[in-house]
Amino acid sequence: MKARTTRWFLLLALVVLAMVPATAALADEEDGNYKFYGTVVSFPSNLVGDWVVNDGTVDRIVRVASSTRIEQEHGPIAQGVCVEVKGWLQPDNSINATKIETKEAYKCSGSGGGGSSRYIEFYGTVDSLPNTPGWIGAWTVSGRTVHVTATTRIEQEHGPVAQGVCVEVKGLLQSDGAVNATKIETKEPWKCPSGGGGSSGYTEFYGTVESLPANGLMGDWTVSGRTVHVDATTRIEQEHGPVAVGAYVEVKGWLQADGSVNATKIEVKMPARDGGGGSNYIKFYGTVESLPSGTWIGTWTVSGRTVHVDATTRIEQEHGSVVVGAYVEVKGWTRADGSVNAVKIEVKASPGTGGGSDSSTYTKFYGFVEQLPPDGLVGTWIVSGRVTSVTATTWIDQEHGPVRLNAYVEVEGLLQADGTVVATKIEVKASPPAGGQPTPFLKFYGYVESLPANGLVGTWTVGGRTVVVDPNTRIEQEHGPVAVGAYVEVEGYLQSDGSIAATKIEVKASSSSGGSNTSYVKFYGVVEDLPASGWIGDWVVSGRTVRVDANTRIEQEHGTVRIGAYVEVKGIQQSDGSVNALKIEVKR
Repeated sequence: MKARTTRWFLLLALVVLAMVPATAALADEEDGNYKFYGTVVSFPSNLVGDWVVNDGTVDRIVRVASSTRIEQEHGPIAQGVCVEVKGWLQPDNSINATKIETKEAYKCSGSGGGGSSRYIEFYGTVDSLPNTPGWIGAWTVSGRTVHVTATTRIEQEHGPVAQGVCVEVKGLLQSDGAVNATKIETKEPWKCPSGGGGSSGYTEFYGTVESLPANGLMGDWTVSGRTVHVDATTRIEQEHGPVAVGAYVEVKGWLQADGSVNATKIEVKMPARDGGGGSNYIKFYGTVESLPSGTWIGTWTVSGRTVHVDATTRIEQEHGSVVVGAYVEVKGWTRADGSVNAVKIEVKASPGTGGGSDSSTYTKFYGFVEQLPPDGLVGTWIVSGRVTSVTATTWIDQEHGPVRLNAYVEVEGLLQADGTVVATKIEVKASPPAGGQPTPFLKFYGYVESLPANGLVGTWTVGGRTVVVDPNTRIEQEHGPVAVGAYVEVEGYLQSDGSIAATKIEVKASSSSGGSNTSYVKFYGVVEDLPASGWIGDWVVSGRTVRVDANTRIEQEHGTVRIGAYVEVKGIQQSDGSVNALKIEVKR
């Protein structure tokens, strides 16, 4: 009984990160819609109350409650310390903080302009390296000079440093365009540019829109002093507010040699304050009661509320059609009169699927499948004691395993007056094999070394590992075709012989030079054996040998290292199947 309990505990641990409780909050990000770095000017003695944090330009009021998370890993809170603030931006430009974390001093340097250096992060390919111990000296990364010193942190979780490898560089941008690196981390090849243009690296940053093109959105923007080039291929997301001068945005794109950015995506995180109090972001569920005649654009009524829909509103009908009686999720901005300017409407259920009833409400829960219909999947299920009705329109997602008794699932649907649920979607999170014995779910990256002679179904070799592909395996080739030499992400179930029964394979980069006998791997398991003294040496984690040395990062935030601990292991898999651990994190 103890062994069976342990096995199901492991399944629960595998999916615990996916269990985000439903709340009435209006935001999609738990830490808020605003983030900035700044220097602490003043704060209350017990930390709760109003702080003053200078963002390099002005002093900002930061309101701290007892629920605010304060993290002091990089030093204690004190006057003059650099901090990262996350929270909710208020109409008076103060921030209701959800999290404050002390940071290295360099992350706050130069933020006030005046020609001083400023913090920067970008992705690029290593063009050249110095032939020195620890690579101390001048590197060239995607055409950019990067200065590395003895204090630069170099992380090789995704492979060793070498010419041609993709890296993320963090540091201080100098007036000559060079970067004094504080941290360099190897990354998956697909995160770096494929070559056209040669000198740019991928970058992400947050800032305030200071200027826009005279006509429309195409052209050069200025975002917190940086030039951002926007063209027809740039994805602009305005779910959290319209693009306008004063809006706070996240920019993703390719860093150019002159410091400008060719934007691939810009997302509004907080709308501009227009002096009229602004509108508030809202998300609610309801039943469609009326629609415009012959089109979606116009005025809808959803559970008594007026909803304005225009050509930019995103309409999603994956779970049903837009009709009177459909049950929908609405996201948008409230007007002064209480109506809503919709940025997204998603159909959760249409009439005939159990939806459309004013007495039903949307619900989501997790549980184990305890009963299934005798023939097929349509009919009555029992999921952790709850009666769940599955119809022909219920979307069933089996990417992480088939529907079976004892499978662990996420259920979305409409809660009825009698407590039963009419399911609109059921997603398998973890599934035992037919014999009932659960197998670990695994995800890893590697180069394709061999493929079946005819087609893709059969046995592959990826990073030295045997991967079994069947007709149900989902193969995604958006970033390039499957071929020997392609760099791929593999998801599937670890079998007793060490092979992986693949549920999904995604090409991250098409066939190129630079294959390797090793591959990056991440897996979860139980610590079964530890070295006799200390942590350095060979561990056994769920039957796998894991080699730990002085460079391995051990994290014990959620528990201590011990026999029986449940851990996440990240590292480089060797040809003998062992793993050289880069990081081990105790999960429980």
